[in-house]
Amino acid sequence: MELSKYKYDVVISFADEQKDAAISLSLALDKKGLSNYYYPHSQEENIGKVLKENLDSLYADEAMLAIGIMSKEYFQKKFTLIEFHAILKRLKTSPRYFIPIVYENQFIPKQIKGLTYFLWNSNPDQVAIIAYERIQKLIGELVNINSDNVSYMSTKDLLTNLSRIKRFTGFKNAKLHYALGLIYYYLNQSDTDLKLSVEHFEIAVSIKPSFHQALFGLSRSIISYKKLHKIRFGEIKEPIDYLIKAMKIHPLDKDYKEFARELNRKYFQKYGLKSPFINI
Repeated sequence: MELSKYKYDVVISFADEQKDAAISLSLALDKKGLSNYYYPHSQEENIGKVLKENLDSLYADEAMLAIGIMSKEYFQKKFTLIEFHAILKRLKTSPRYFIPIVYENQFIPKQIKGLTYFLWNSNPDQVAIIAYERIQKLIGELVNINSDNVSYMSTKDLLTNLSRIKRFTGFKNAKLHYALGLIYYYLNQSDTDLKLSVEHFEIAVSIKPSFHQALFGLSRSIISYKKLHKIRFGEIKEPIDYLIKAMKIHPLDKDYKEFARELNRKYFQKYGLKSPFINI
C-alpha cells in the first residue's frame, strides 16, 4: 500500500483498564508529529459502521504501524481480540508493523511468544521514539511515487500525496525527498513549487549522490525554475552538469537522452552555442 493511502501513522490497541497508558502514549505520539488512532478521541470512525468490520479494517490496513498495550485484560476482551487478530493478519505481509508493549513485567502474554516486545515502564515518550524510528525506516518502502506514475496524477491527487508525505521532511530519506521533488515539479502552480522541487531534489542528491533519477529531476527543475528562454549561459552549467552525471550513471535512459536533445534544439542551437550533447 502507498504511504498516501494510510489514514494514520499509528493505531493504538488497548483494554479499557490501560486507558491512562494509552492516552499518554497518544499524546507522546502527537508530540512526535505522528497521527494516531486512539478510539476515545476518534469515535466518529465507528459511527454508522459494523464495529467488527471497521476495527478489522482499521487495525489491518489503515496505518503504517500498530502499537498494542498487552495485559491480562487485553486478552479477555472481545474487541481487543478483534484488533489483535487484525494486527496479526497484517504481520504476515508487514513484519515490522507491530510494536507490542507489555504492560506488567510479571505477565508476558503467550500470544506474543516469539515477538520482541518492550516493557511499558510508564514511559510513553520512549515508546513514541521507538515508533518514530520504526516509521522512519518504513518510509522508503512505502513511498511509491516515481516519474512514471506522478506525471499522470491529477492536481487533487498530487495535493493529497503532498499533504501526506511532507510531514516527514525531517527524515533523512532520499526516496522521500525525491518523491516530494517530483510532486512539486508536476504540481507547478507557481515559481514557489519549482523552487521547492529544486530544494527537495538537492536534499535527495546530498543524501545519495548516485541517485541518477534525482540528478535528472534536479537538472529539469532548475531549468524550469530559471526558465529556459531566460537562462544565461553561465547559469545553465549547473543543471547541465547534473544531467551529464545522471547520463553517466544510467546511459541508456531514454528520458535523459530526450531532454538532452530538447536542450540542443531549444537552447544550444537557438543561441549558436556549443552543446555538450552533440552525439546524443
